[in-house]
Amino acid sequence: MGGAPAPDRDFLYQYLTLTRCDLFFADKAILIEGTSERLLLPTMIAKTDAAAVGEPQLASQY
Repeated sequence: MGGAPAPDRDFLYQYLTLTRCDLFFADKAILIEGTSERLLLPTMIAKTDAAAVGEPQLASQY
């Protein structure tokens, strides 16, 4: 990234940290808005997996 302009380097540094770059390699992405969704998400995933018998399970995908 040596040839990239400083604003571009700053942007990439801010958003491509070790924890955020996993999104690029994920099978799926689920965006949530707040605490309620964060708390309910595991239950929603379990119900989705139970309803999709014989399909790839969301809980086991990266």
